[in-house]
Amino acid sequence: SKTGSPGSYSNGTGPSHADPNCPASQIIHDTGGDYCGFNTSNFSTELPALQQLSLLSETNYEVSSKVKLTARLGGTARRVLWSYAPAPGNFTIPSGVAATLGPGGGPLPGAVGGQDLKVRYRTIELGDRDSDVGTYAYNLLLGTQIEIAKDWQLEVTGTHNMVDTKDKGVNGYALITSLQNAVTSGQFNPFAPAGSRGSIDAAKYQPLEHQTSQLSGVEVKTSGELAKWEAGSLGLAIGTTMFFEKFSDSFDDQSVAGNVFGSAGSTGGGQRDTRSAYSELSIPLTRSLELQLAARYDHYSDFGDTVNPKAAFLYHASPTVLFRSSVGTGFKAPRLQDLYASTSSGYPTFIDAVACKAEVAAGGATPDCKPQQYLVTSGGNTGLRQETSLSYNAGIVYEPSNNFNISTDWFLTLLKNVVGIDYSDATLAASNGVNLADYGVIVSRNSAGQIDSIQAPLQNLSSQEVSGLDIAISYKLGRAKLSTDHSQLFYFKEEGFPGGGQRNKLGEFGRPIWRNTTAISYSLSDKQDLSIAALTTAGQGKSVAGTGNLINYTEFDLAYSYKTKSIGSFSFGIKNILGSTPPLDDSNPLDPVNTAIYDQIGRQVIAGYKVKF
Repeated sequence: SKTGSPGSYSNGTGPSHADPNCPASQIIHDTGGDYCGFNTSNFSTELPALQQLSLLSETNYEVSSKVKLTARLGGTARRVLWSYAPAPGNFTIPSGVAATLGPGGGPLPGAVGGQDLKVRYRTIELGDRDSDVGTYAYNLLLGTQIEIAKDWQLEVTGTHNMVDTKDKGVNGYALITSLQNAVTSGQFNPFAPAGSRGSIDAAKYQPLEHQTSQLSGVEVKTSGELAKWEAGSLGLAIGTTMFFEKFSDSFDDQSVAGNVFGSAGSTGGGQRDTRSAYSELSIPLTRSLELQLAARYDHYSDFGDTVNPKAAFLYHASPTVLFRSSVGTGFKAPRLQDLYASTSSGYPTFIDAVACKAEVAAGGATPDCKPQQYLVTSGGNTGLRQETSLSYNAGIVYEPSNNFNISTDWFLTLLKNVVGIDYSDATLAASNGVNLADYGVIVSRNSAGQIDSIQAPLQNLSSQEVSGLDIAISYKLGRAKLSTDHSQLFYFKEEGFPGGGQRNKLGEFGRPIWRNTTAISYSLSDKQDLSIAALTTAGQGKSVAGTGNLINYTEFDLAYSYKTKSIGSFSFGIKNILGSTPPLDDSNPLDPVNTAIYDQIGRQVIAGYKVKF
């Protein structure tokens, strides 16, 4: 990270200088000057400490042979303790004070007299940033299923869900004004040797974020047979839903004022009503060919109307061969969190293509061509539009006996207006001449052309085109069963930011070409089942192109279950039996494990108990 410890400084126009006490091995040299590096991995927790209690109760009551009632109540209490590296941030030291902070009470090396110093610093004196996140949630469902006529059912379901989360920074945070006062008054010198800098305890602060969300609604649907003819039964399902959503997100006053070092926040919130109607019709054209037609209408109080149709067919070529295909459109309104989330700051890791291109052109070292952490301030955006999709699917199922079947399904999905920002692709577009400000992304750079900060509310700026093949095979032999599920992508085309160009990212970091799950299960008795599964993810390129590839990774899982009629069922499992370590990306030491693909916990033992009464 270029926001180093003890720190780096500049007069705002000239090159940056590393703190005189920075070890030579930690100094980073690039076109913007020198920085004192900092290995955040030595301080941050990749996974938090977690305490969670969840309870779920479901009751089913049969009023009569035609009326059934269901009631479900669940609740969760969760406490998560995160620890991050000491807070990074910027502050300014007046010129008069700056002239006394160097060795022997003089100016710092390279500092220009009479000019304020702009300092990048990590408050290591306050320790790691520790967050205590408490979440309380409950959900209620009430439903009824009524047989209203022969071959016709009516279902009415009401739900209510609430989530309340408080995220408190319990350690490692400071107020900027108090920190600057400590420097100005002489109580603290960030450039003195370790152990003699003074104290900034008076600047300590505990920021707080509070989020609440609610989702309540009712759904009514009915299904049954409209008519029967020689080819089969004409089936119909129709339904309607009404939902109310509400979301709020607020920070403490100091965070809203931007006075918390290395952090920021604001207050946001909103609500929406949604009404929907849907229908699906199953039409047997012949004894072998069935046509399915479906459509859904949605009205959002904040987005208007949308209609999405779908058509599919099933063709039984023979008793053992089935052909199937479908085409349909999709619609996804932005989440209330995406629309109204408070503004907050973070330090995502990515490659700045603009600075990298400049370093390559200049020759010499290219540190900006490696992943770095950059200050990004982001939040909700009420101007977001809906995501849309168009999907195609075609497949074959072959089942010559009850003991063996194989299926293959080809798919193609086109996505537009995907919510989110790929910062690497954004800087790539900027290197091609695109003005990011035209899309609401403001990038501030220093005199050397390197990123100081980014302001980027959520946007609909990505488009994707994905195609692949899913293959499933299952074979039974007595009490044993062998199965394999294989997903093979043909391409993953994406334009992460307008102007960056759509390209096939398949095989690059985070985009494995295939995944496979192969399992062997054995029924020890009518009550006991045992299985072992191998989950394999294909290798892919590292974060920095041209530095090699990550290898294929396989994890083995074991599961056992025992069922009884009187006292319930027991389950036991071990995930990652061998304790295998996912492949590490040495080209990105700030984030070596891709947690979106790999589970970094290691070996896990899981036990469960379930009882019905």
